[in-house]
Amino acid sequence: MASTPKTRAEFWQAKFDANVARDKRNVADLEHLGWKVHVIWECQTKRPEDLSASLNTLLRELDD
Repeated sequence: MASTPKTRAEFWQAKFDANVARDKRNVADLEHLGWKVHVIWECQTKRPEDLSASLNTLLRELDD
């Protein structure tokens, strides 16, 4: 999970909030075009069991 830096916290929080809003818009736009969107965060790729779980979820969603 991301954490807000202690210096310039207001700047970073605004940046994080804008990134989240942008990501939501992009996902909505892709879904509107008929795409299925599955986000895999970098932290989910560090441990093989986490990556496996994410990929298994993705594969199940693709079968639907």
